[in-house]
Amino acid sequence: MIVDRISLNLNNTVFAPVKKQTFTSNPAAAENAQISSEASAAIRSAVLPAVKTPVESVETITADLKKLGIEAEFKDEIQAAVTKEAIYDFIELGNSPEIFEGLKILGTDWFGSLDNPCRAGIDYTREGEFFLKLDSQFDWSKLQEQVQEMYDSGQICSNNKKAPIYEGLGRFLYFTIIDQNDYLANTKPGSLPDKDIALANQLSSNAKESSANFHSAYIAARMCKIELPKKIIWSFLKFPQPVPLERKVDTVCNFETCQQAQEYLKDKYGIEAEFADTTQANLCAGTMEDFIKLNNDPKIFDGLRIQIMTEDVEKEYLKAKGYIGRLGGLVSHSNHYDTNNNTLEDLTLRFPGKPETIDELSKDYSSGLHPSANMKQTFDHELAHWLHAKKAPLFYVLVGGIENAGKDLSGRVSGYAQMDIKEFVAEYVTGRMSGATYPKVVDEMYRQFNGPDLKFS
Repeated sequence: MIVDRISLNLNNTVFAPVKKQTFTSNPAAAENAQISSEASAAIRSAVLPAVKTPVESVETITADLKKLGIEAEFKDEIQAAVTKEAIYDFIELGNSPEIFEGLKILGTDWFGSLDNPCRAGIDYTREGEFFLKLDSQFDWSKLQEQVQEMYDSGQICSNNKKAPIYEGLGRFLYFTIIDQNDYLANTKPGSLPDKDIALANQLSSNAKESSANFHSAYIAARMCKIELPKKIIWSFLKFPQPVPLERKVDTVCNFETCQQAQEYLKDKYGIEAEFADTTQANLCAGTMEDFIKLNNDPKIFDGLRIQIMTEDVEKEYLKAKGYIGRLGGLVSHSNHYDTNNNTLEDLTLRFPGKPETIDELSKDYSSGLHPSANMKQTFDHELAHWLHAKKAPLFYVLVGGIENAGKDLSGRVSGYAQMDIKEFVAEYVTGRMSGATYPKVVDEMYRQFNGPDLKFS
């Protein structure tokens, strides 16, 4: 979200009165702030007039919004209809019909070459009133195409055509919950707390610029039903249920012993493997089957060897790499590159003797460190490393970190993806295997970094 920036002396600014919302940190309230589609329909029919009627005039829509305490001016019926629809999306969820009371909506030609046809912020030339400004020069019949371009470039959280309007409305709601002077401070670059940066990176390239940007992007993502690793408490708001991530293929293995799993992989795929326990064996074998089925390639892991690290080796590796915490696994190899065969010698996938627990994985996901809490995500990640090293061995050995803008883009995948190119590729595969999709600019970065040629659906 891009905020109007008008350089004026604010000392004598008189802010227009806006109905303040109640904002508390109540987890129970947040859990209850969800609503079913049936309840939504009932509320809509009880308190709202019909919304999605394409023949509604600008005058009719303006009059409907005025009943909600919103003063609005629109360019045409298309601009008016999609804005009204976005507003009513909030209300039909069970939020108060007065939630946007005091909002001003204005069509304006002052947008220049900005991609986003919707801007929100305080207009100090109008006594500090808060405006949602809509680009009157933009062809609003092409809103979906424009939003898709914004999403593909990483500027916005979703390709839902109402996402920019949700962001603008979210900015207004953020404005209503805090003191106006605090709002001004929270629109400035660097105002976002460090604890929220990982989630902001996953929302959009603009979300981490300020606290105001972050909260408006967060509200838009929740309205677009995006599953987020962490929920911020907006106790007075009700959101739709998110669409959960879902693996396209999820093979369940039920080997009773490690030896059964090892013999299966050896006999069927020629893979030499050892496992620490049956949970690790079943999850690893199931994950490998997922890759094989999705790619219709039983030879995708040709040459793979799986070994267990001793505790001493694991500790030494963590110490040498400067890692803190635990190790999910690693791909080891000698430093000898075979130029004739384009391979690394002794390329081996190693897992620790103590597998990660679901509590550990859930904690990593909720913090934004990894893109999934699925028990298979460790195996997705490590198998992706092995496939990456197999496809581009010399690149894999020599590649380093991610620079500047690339870090922001890799953050769309996870916090750990920002560590370096190899981790980005592995985390990207993990997210895609878990059902996530990413903007085209992130997909292209994966290809530029020689990511394995895989199918995810």
